[in-house]
Amino acid sequence: MKKRFFFNLYGYFALILFILVTSFCSRSSRTPEKSEEKSYSSFTFFTMDTVVEVKYRGKNKSIENKIEKEFNRIYRKYSPSFKTSIISKLNSSNGPMKLDKETLFLIKKSIYFNKVSKGVFDITIKPLIDIWGFEKGEKRVPAPETISRALKFVSSIKIKIKDDGVYLPEGFKIDLGGIAKGYAVDRAAEIFLKSGVKNFLVNAGGDLVARGVNDKGKNWVIGIQNPRGNGIVKIFSVKNKAVATSGDYQRYFISDGVRYCHILSPFTGYPFRYWISMTVIAEDCTTADALSTAFFGMERKDILKFVENNESLKIRFFAINPKLEIFTNFNKVEN
Repeated sequence: MKKRFFFNLYGYFALILFILVTSFCSRSSRTPEKSEEKSYSSFTFFTMDTVVEVKYRGKNKSIENKIEKEFNRIYRKYSPSFKTSIISKLNSSNGPMKLDKETLFLIKKSIYFNKVSKGVFDITIKPLIDIWGFEKGEKRVPAPETISRALKFVSSIKIKIKDDGVYLPEGFKIDLGGIAKGYAVDRAAEIFLKSGVKNFLVNAGGDLVARGVNDKGKNWVIGIQNPRGNGIVKIFSVKNKAVATSGDYQRYFISDGVRYCHILSPFTGYPFRYWISMTVIAEDCTTADALSTAFFGMERKDILKFVENNESLKIRFFAINPKLEIFTNFNKVEN
């Protein structure tokens, strides 16, 4: 969306969603063919500064290796933490830079979400992230004049794209952390589907895709963490859906009794205050990832209007405001 939670655009919140189905791997002494057909396997790895947990029906080490390599490829390609990443090169370029189709896809997708969210989702927010110190862990409240200067370099409409070239005005820098982790989850799902695996769950620190059913033959069961305490505030099940949650309780600091989280407004330069937790269910994780951030910076009436005007996206959301009031547009199990 990083020596933080995936790059650091808006951060994204390790272990926000808990997968409640824990019995997923049943080894068997039957023949390998039958075991692979009926048993569930799991594996985990660390990348994008989060733990990726994968559960799936069958057992195939080659697929597991492909998925881990794909996550790492996307991380190294798009994280501004790496000087060799394509994003670091674009941010330091002095003119139009020719980009590959995948990178153009992500930038154009980000500009699309910027447009439909009326500017809330903005990949040019990196100058603000830098002055707040979230990137290097030196968190601080910037002086108002410092924020005002940084805001001059925040606006996705200033990104110029012509053919396969992208141009950033001087002083502008982008960060794809609000969308790239969801994209990585979708890429992992593609690897499974192309390999003939239809039942799986890929969970990258709260950004996840759930396909088919779990080892009990039921939908995957998801829980949303209490943002101000222990336990889970919402349980629901999903099948063939993606889920992502944004919150103010994983990466934040408190100064003079005020909580400042890493989800910054491209309009004011300060953290958004509408919500403390925002979960989005969508058809793909790229969309869920971007919209969980966008909705975090939108009032309830604007979220409802967005959902109504974009019915084709089939968006569901579950939001908690600072008063711990819950707002949602679904009440029953998602199928």
